[in-house]
Parts: sequence; structure tokens; C-alpha cells
Amino acid sequence: MSTRIIEHQEELLVKDKTEDIISCKNQTPLNGKNVEINAMNTTQIVVPDSSTDKASEKTNGKIIEKISNNQQKHEIQKPLTVQDWDYDDLGPCGPNNWLKIIGDDKLGKLQSPINLQLSQMRILSLTLPLCLVNYKKPLPGQFVNTGCSIQFLPDPQVEPPEIYGGNLDQNYRFVQYHFHWAQNDNEGSEHCIGGLRYPAELHLVHKGVEDENKLAVLGIFIKLDEVKNDDAKVKKRYLFEKQEMDALKELTEFGNKKALDSSHCLELKLPPNCCIERESFKGAENFTSSFVRYQGSLTTPPCTENVHWTIFTDPVFITKEQLSYLRKIKDCRGNVISKNYRPVQNLVDHQVCLHLTS
Repeated sequence: MSTRIIEHQEELLVKDKTEDIISCKNQTPLNGKNVEINAMNTTQIVVPDSSTDKASEKTNGKIIEKISNNQQKHEIQKPLTVQDWDYDDLGPCGPNNWLKIIGDDKLGKLQSPINLQLSQMRILSLTLPLCLVNYKKPLPGQFVNTGCSIQFLPDPQVEPPEIYGGNLDQNYRFVQYHFHWAQNDNEGSEHCIGGLRYPAELHLVHKGVEDENKLAVLGIFIKLDEVKNDDAKVKKRYLFEKQEMDALKELTEFGNKKALDSSHCLELKLPPNCCIERESFKGAENFTSSFVRYQGSLTTPPCTENVHWTIFTDPVFITKEQLSYLRKIKDCRGNVISKNYRPVQNLVDHQVCLHLTS
């Protein structure tokens, strides 16, 4: 086969792949809304007007293809929106193609989520306990349907919670939390333990105080519990309080928002009996649950590898009714979200450690 024919076939292959990726950009969002997602996964709903549509013809979501010496480079304007990617494993915008859509050749060695093999981890010794500040204080804010999850954003007028210690490199300030789930009880969480998934997972996202380009995320597994146990000796913590349940009923559609009042606090999102007050830490709470620690990435585009992950081994609980509200949430195109978790990623340069409580 001649060199000219081979080059022609390569150009056709590149063209097909590029058209697949561009097709993601052309999917019509519900009500013409876009959601921009930045490095902290915080969101801003944007309704484009005609002027921005014209300006975006050249830059917004267009992939620039450069072919030189049979090498191809794809560039995409950032920030990405929820129209740029989805969770369809077989589709051109699905998780298997996210890194191609992002177009950053440096990504791939510290991707998240991962499968946690607790028996194979080295033990993490802490120089200072993982400390939580203002986790027990009221934290009003609002829920929002971002088109790919339900997210809580705190009231900017309230002093935000922080975490430090636990071998973190700096203080990290809370910016949002969000959920991952699926329609089946045997899947939904992003991280796995021994290859098995919980039906949902909660991520509490914190941004670095000194270096804002770094993130620290607390991951909490959510376990299904059919009936609440009233026995005081059996202490379980359930994911949603009443006001949150009421709010979820109004968040089915993309872009919907609902305020949460001052009875809301982050401590209720953590496993029970895990925080003890320590006067020596100036009002901070010392986390006493076992957890896994590793350096990884955001689990949604742009998948930047700047996240200190802390995954707690103890779950919080969710009832069948509570889980059903999450399973009614619709995406930016008006479809019920069938799942919003990324498949586990291969271990490359990950250093995964386990901290055990005494």
C-alpha cells in the first residue's frame, strides 16, 4: 500500500473522530441553558444570547484540528460545559473519550476514581489529626440542579468550614458538595472497595487557602438502608434531613434551585461518631474514622490532577425513598439521569494509603 493511501486513510480516521467529538457540542441543551463547570466543580448557569452565539461560532466548543507531519492535536476552548460530555459509556462524549475531548496530553497518570484494595495499602501515619473547622455550625445555602448532579453551594456571607492536618499540605476551605448515583442499587458510587460499589457517593469539595489551584475532597460512601432503626444503641446517620428532602422534590428540572436554611450543617453529612472536639485545636474537630488518602483528579471534565482525596471507609445511610428523589433528577437535556459516576481508572502513579483509627 502506497504512502499516499496510508496518509489519506489516516486523515479520514482523524476526520471521523473529530466529527464524533464535535457532535457532542451540537447536542441541544434544555431551554438553551449552558452550565459552566470550573476547576472546583462549582457551576454557573448561562443563557446565551444571539451575540454570544455568533461569537461562539469560531471559538465556543469548536475543535481546531492541526495536522502536521501526520501528527494531530485537538484543542478545545475551556471551561467545558455539561453539553461537552456525558456518562454514555459507548458514546463519543462518554467517559472513555473525556481525556480526548479535554485535549491535555499531560493528564492520565493520576486519574480518579479508583478501586480501593484496603488490604494492599500501606498504613498512613499522621503528624496531625485531620481537623474540621465549623463543620458543626449552621451553613445555609442552596441546592441547584447542575444538569449532571445535585450540588450544594454555601451562602457566601457565612464563614465557610475548613479542613487541615491529616497530612494535608495546607488549609482547605469548603466550596460545595455534590452527589453521584445510578438507577440500580449495586452501582452509583464512583470509588469502589474491593471492586464493589455503593449505590451513591457524596463529595465535599474544598479549595486551597494558600494555593487555590489545589483541591481537597472528602468522599463519603452512601449505603442503602430500607428501614430506620429507632434503637438508640444502633446509631446510624441518614443522608438527607427533612428540608433537604423537600428541596429535592423541586429540583427535578435542570437549573432549578432551592434554598436551605440555617439548620443545615456539614457534620450531618459525615459518618456518625467520627468527630470529637479538641480544645488544643482551637475549636476544630478531630476526625476519628478510618480513611483512604491518595493524590488524584477531578472525576468530571476537566479531570485536572490536583485533588487530595480522603475517602472514609464508614458510610452514611440513605433510605429507599431518599434515593428515589435523586433518581428522578433530570439532566440538561430533560432526560432522567441514569447514572453520573465515572468508571474506575487505572493505577499509574497513584500512592494510596490507609489511615486506621486506634
